[in-house]
Amino acid sequence: MFEDDLYQMSHATWSLDGKCLPGRMRVQLSLMWSICAATATRPGAILALTYEHIVIMRVRDVQNPKLTTTVVLVTLVHVKRSGGRGRR
Repeated sequence: MFEDDLYQMSHATWSLDGKCLPGRMRVQLSLMWSICAATATRPGAILALTYEHIVIMRVRDVQNPKLTTTVVLVTLVHVKRSGGRGRR
């Protein structure tokens, strides 16, 4: 997924959607698309996530304590792992 695709999907969901989605659904869709774009994982691994797999934190800047950064820690489940071996 390219960043232009992510922008267009988010813009359509938040600005152009005639049928208003509930706020929670919009946030979940945006988070799912962002995780897909950042991790390039299979859609099944993203859809299998629950709230226990996502931790959202705010981290203070060391040099300027007034500034903070939002960090999301995602534990992916149901991903294929080959252990360095290819499929046989």
